[in-house]
Amino acid sequence: MLEMKFVNEDEIIERLYKKLEEHIDKIVVSNHIEGPLNQLQIAKFLTVSTDTILSYERLGMPYGHIGKRKFYDRKMCMDWQTSSKIYELI
Repeated sequence: MLEMKFVNEDEIIERLYKKLEEHIDKIVVSNHIEGPLNQLQIAKFLTVSTDTILSYERLGMPYGHIGKRKFYDRKMCMDWQTSSKIYELI
């Protein structure tokens, strides 16, 4: 049996998030699910830098997060990029 000792509630939450992230990653890989992308992946997908992704977030590009990890949906980000006419700003 796994025994874990926790100092405080924040530590419990942090460890739970970490375990959840690990299990989600394993499920995605083992089932070949094309799920949400991380920041580097969405940057490559949209052919921009990760700094540009951070700028896009400030301009309203949609993203989700679990703990400190951010996730991006391909279609939502592509639709946002098109509808916000972001290329006209460049």
